[in-house]
Amino acid sequence: MDPTRFDRLSRTLAAHGPRRGVLSLLAALPLAGALGGLLGEEGVDGQGSGAGVGGGGGRRKRRQTRHKRRSGSDKKHRKGQHHKKKKPTCTPTTCAAQGKTCGRLPDGCGTTLDCGPCTCATGCSDCQICNPVTDHCDPIPNDTPCDDGDLCTVNDVCTGGVCGGSPKCGDGQGCTAGVCCLLPAATGATKGLQEAIEGASGETLILCAGTWTLSSTVVIGKDLTLIGAGAGQTVLDGRNAVQVLQIAAGAEVTVQDLTITKGQASGDGGGIYNEGMLTLIGVSMTGNAAVYGGGLYNQRGSLTLEDGTVIGGGAGEGNTASFVGGIYNNGGTLTLQSGSRVTGNTSLSLGGGILNANSGTVTLQSGSSVTGNESREGGGIYNTGGTLTLQLGSRVTGNRATTDGGGILNRNLGTLRLQSGSRVTGNSATRIGGGIVNEDGTATVDDGAIICGNTQAQGGQCNGTLLGDGRCPNPRNGICLS
Repeated sequence: MDPTRFDRLSRTLAAHGPRRGVLSLLAALPLAGALGGLLGEEGVDGQGSGAGVGGGGGRRKRRQTRHKRRSGSDKKHRKGQHHKKKKPTCTPTTCAAQGKTCGRLPDGCGTTLDCGPCTCATGCSDCQICNPVTDHCDPIPNDTPCDDGDLCTVNDVCTGGVCGGSPKCGDGQGCTAGVCCLLPAATGATKGLQEAIEGASGETLILCAGTWTLSSTVVIGKDLTLIGAGAGQTVLDGRNAVQVLQIAAGAEVTVQDLTITKGQASGDGGGIYNEGMLTLIGVSMTGNAAVYGGGLYNQRGSLTLEDGTVIGGGAGEGNTASFVGGIYNNGGTLTLQSGSRVTGNTSLSLGGGILNANSGTVTLQSGSSVTGNESREGGGIYNTGGTLTLQLGSRVTGNRATTDGGGILNRNLGTLRLQSGSRVTGNSATRIGGGIVNEDGTATVDDGAIICGNTQAQGGQCNGTLLGDGRCPNPRNGICLS
């Protein structure tokens, strides 16, 4: 088709729509390749401005027009970009800036900041759980089983984040280290103690810390262990009016960790009268008084003092009696084990610390002592018709007699033996035998027994016949060596 006819065709088609749309339609025809190439080189002005060489000027103008249009469009586009508002930038916060070392929190920019897991460093109780987000201890559900650490409660459960339980012990009872114990009653002659002993179903009765002020003697007639909270904490107080304890014949009784004080007897045993088998462990007996045996009277019974038992005490705490301030052992068996002491007791006549009579047996084992007691005769121990043995490591020291036998007085067929390593030292008498007096008895001193540092107004430290290989004094110069 020649250019003139093609141009006429183009103007005819242009009347029916935009020239570019017409060209698009023509490009889709089978002749699109040839027509597109031809039109692309020559252009179309839509005005029929001519053909051949004469149409070159029109084509240049059209090119220039299209270039201007594109340039203007680009400028408008760039201008729009220049005036478009920029979005503000956001700087997220940090864990350190918020004072957090754990948990999750908003970062201020629409996301979440993770500061690591929380451990609740202050610690959560059994009824709380650590919240890893807040680092706080949150309560767990009520009635969840727990352990409140109190041995005196049972059925522990959580309530409002706190663990607690019900009292383990019943009415009238206290609790010590998970063990139910008897409290002093408000009324009654023995403040409930006699009733508790009689009603005890087992062989042990535990007393809480407290004071039982007595207006009647407590009698134990069956096998029983009576345990307090400690000397000075559990107190049986006779109020200087009644004897405190009486142990019946045949009963096997242990009294432990308590104080017996201010017992008063018009006859025997201000603190305790014993006919049974009695063991004292960690017991303090102070301020008791009687005619015979201010602290204890052992009437053909068995009496054992174990570690921590003190019969007497310091100034004003000792027991007193007309006869025998500490322990009167009348035909019974008395054993002082290691750690037991008879000290600071006073008798107006015989045996400041101990009197052993009527075939009774007294043994001081290693580590036991009779010290600081006073009487008219036998300041420490008065042995009459009984058997007295001081074993290795036992001591009779610092006792005083206002007449004879500051340490020990042995008479009336009594038997005395000092084993090697036992000590009779530092005792005094205002007349004879600051250490030992032996009259009408048998006294044996083994080699190695120490008798020294005793003082008296007349004679030597020992008065009377002493058998065995030992000497009095020993060492020979009478000076004590440690």
